[in-house]
Amino acid sequence: MDNLKRLKILVVEDDSLNRDLICTLLRGYGEIQEATTLEEALDLLSFNQFDIAFVDLDLHGKPSGFKIARETKNKAIYTVIL
Repeated sequence: MDNLKRLKILVVEDDSLNRDLICTLLRGYGEIQEATTLEEALDLLSFNQFDIAFVDLDLHGKPSGFKIARETKNKAIYTVIL
């Protein structure tokens, strides 16, 4: 379990209830950063290194998550699509 605590996790979810639930479930596994928009997510990805990302494909009614997923793939970040 000690190795898991060092994970850097990105959670991209616009629904606050879902985002809070995901973050609560993941809190014991590492450092979590959150984004609610495409712009926030891309900004975090450009200035931080993550081990895993949880990405909602539909952000604010637009399929913005596809752009985020492409960026995480380019950076070799394991990505879970929500």
